This record gives sequence, C-alpha cells and structure tokens, in this order.
Amino acid sequence: MTTTTVIITMLVLIIIVLIWIVVNLLSKVEAYEDVRSALEVDYLDIRNFLVEISSRLSADYKRIKEVDRKGSFESDDEVGFIFQSILRTVEDSYSYISKVEIVEEGDGEKEEGKQETVFYK
Repeated sequence: MTTTTVIITMLVLIIIVLIWIVVNLLSKVEAYEDVRSALEVDYLDIRNFLVEISSRLSADYKRIKEVDRKGSFESDDEVGFIFQSILRTVEDSYSYISKVEIVEEGDGEKEEGKQETVFYK
C-alpha cells in the first residue's frame, strides 16, 4: 500500500466516526428539546394553578375575616372549633402564598399595582 492510500483510508474512517458522533448528538439534542417543551407546558400549568389558588386564598381570607368581624364564632362549640381550624388553615396558606411572587416573562418591567410571583427553575 502506498502512503496516500493509508492516509485516505484513515481520513475516511475519521469522517465516518465524526458523522456518527454528530448524528448521535443531534438525536440527543432533539430528545432533550422534547422533554424541555413538555416541562415548559407543565410549568405554565403549575403557574396558572398557583395564580388561581393565590387569588382564591386572598378572597377567602378576606371573606373569613369579614364573617368573623363580630366574633360570632367562638371556640367553645363545634362550629367555633371547625371555624378556627379552617381559619388557621386559610391563614397559614395565605401567609405562604403571599410570600410567593409571580414573575411575568417579558422585559422585566413591573407594572404598577400588579402582583408578581417568583418561580425558581
């Protein structure tokens, strides 16, 4: 064999290996993109759910405070005990949700009067 034949054979083998590597990496990138897009949809669903829960908890918290403004529910009977339990649960949930801020994706500018929620990725 001549030197040129050996060099050409080695270059062809190197090119075949490089093509195989590129095709393998491309298939992995496409699989990761599919997973990422599925996670992005889940993220948006979770974000919308938390926004809805936050607004409901806020409204429920205000309503419970309004209902009990006269102190008509006392803790010495069954209704009062259940009311106090519900009130504690709503207060705990409200305090936790009020710490979370919703961040709108965009230019990063916050509009006046809008609440934001931060989700850590």
